[in-house]
Amino acid sequence: GKMRFPKPEPEAFDAYEPAELQAAFVNAIQAHLDQVAAARGYGDPDGRFAMLSCCTYAASQHPRFGADGRAAVTWRDEVWQVGRTIESDVLAGRRSIPSLEELIGELPVMVWPEV
Repeated sequence: GKMRFPKPEPEAFDAYEPAELQAAFVNAIQAHLDQVAAARGYGDPDGRFAMLSCCTYAASQHPRFGADGRAAVTWRDEVWQVGRTIESDVLAGRRSIPSLEELIGELPVMVWPEV
């Protein structure tokens, strides 16, 4: 199953290997991307691959799907850029491990285009 996101207790940093922390960040961020895209109606019936599915519409000529896809590609880049900065700061000991809610709260918010 998916790794649970570590709690931000002071001793938690020592309890996790860097690879475990990196996997936790990637899983948490990817799950958030997929949840946002799934809520917009993308992905399979279980919401899997929702962000990937949405981004494939970036080249679409369809007014709504194309606009969604382009916006999703831009947002995904921004989310990963911020997420990787948070991750590197945690791994370097510059900050404590955020809770899942704190992590998601620091990521850019998706604003879907109005078509």
